[in-house]
Amino acid sequence: MKLFEPITIRGMEIRNRVVMAPMGTTFGFRNKRARAFYAERARGGVGAITVALLPVDLFEDQDFVQGLGASLIDAIHEHGVKVGSQIWHGNKYPYSGENAELVAPSPGMPLWEKDVERVWYDGALGQCRELTIAEIEDIIAKFANAAARAKDAGFDFVEVHGCHGHSLAHQFFSPLGNRRRDRYGKDLAGRMRFNIEMAHAIRQAIGEDYPFFWRLSASEGPPGGITLSDAVELSKQLVKAGVDVIDVSFGAGIHDDAARVTKKQRMGTFAHLAEAVRQQIEAPVIAVGRINSYKVAEAILAKGQADMVAIGRQLLCDPFWPRKVREGRAREIVACDSCSECVDLAVAGEPMRCKKNGRLGREWELPAPE
Repeated sequence: MKLFEPITIRGMEIRNRVVMAPMGTTFGFRNKRARAFYAERARGGVGAITVALLPVDLFEDQDFVQGLGASLIDAIHEHGVKVGSQIWHGNKYPYSGENAELVAPSPGMPLWEKDVERVWYDGALGQCRELTIAEIEDIIAKFANAAARAKDAGFDFVEVHGCHGHSLAHQFFSPLGNRRRDRYGKDLAGRMRFNIEMAHAIRQAIGEDYPFFWRLSASEGPPGGITLSDAVELSKQLVKAGVDVIDVSFGAGIHDDAARVTKKQRMGTFAHLAEAVRQQIEAPVIAVGRINSYKVAEAILAKGQADMVAIGRQLLCDPFWPRKVREGRAREIVACDSCSECVDLAVAGEPMRCKKNGRLGREWELPAPE
């Protein structure tokens, strides 16, 4: 199966084409729970794991960075799996807790927060103020520093979180969020500038020997948002700036109902977006979006829609999905219903749970299956 063929990204060999999608878990990063959670997915047979949503400002804390190796990275490497850090800026400048000032590309644009009302697209004004040019440049420098420190910590690759509305990179790119009239806005070239400058800065910081991924939304649901042609152009420019892999997602996340993937949507629902990007760039592409079935995953790869598949909730439900497929035990897979209870809890700041997997988040204290 193509699903279990290795792939090499800038000298890094990933043993198969299955990537655990970055998902916020509320389990933390440097504790027994997080270590056991990620180690179980590594033991389950994925090729790579992307650890989600590490704010760039956290990488200013050298003690935190140094502790990631022993607490998390080593546990994943033990099973022959590559691990990447997804770096992110969620509009807190600096990232200093609940009292941090809310900022955005344009004034009034609401910030994604667990308690915020639906104000992203309905015209209501939030509390964000517009970033200055100096602050934009400082944030770009922080992304570059975070990427370099992720490399030093022992991560095998770094990925920028540039999608789903609650990332600053997405907001600069989206015409629904970026209403600036200076060089960081006004037209497509201006809306891409923040992302492109960041990509250049990161590549310079990490050197030429380190893999660099970028996750973006290839389209938004609401009218007037990011279009597929916009996303293709950004992908081209990011690859020119040194990005190795484009991880193709969809929508503005919690504030975009079209991006909420449920069992009503067909499996592989966003694969066509990955295919459209892949046809236009000279770089590998990752597809995501309710890829619960190995047959769907294999078809996406076989048809050339993507080079890798990112699997999220299915690996929460059954961490051993890849191993069971590879060993011919697909009938033993515990299928995810795409109910999103796990994600909804995490968004609300509660520990993830799965109605089909009672060990989720308790891997360190409950006996592991054989």
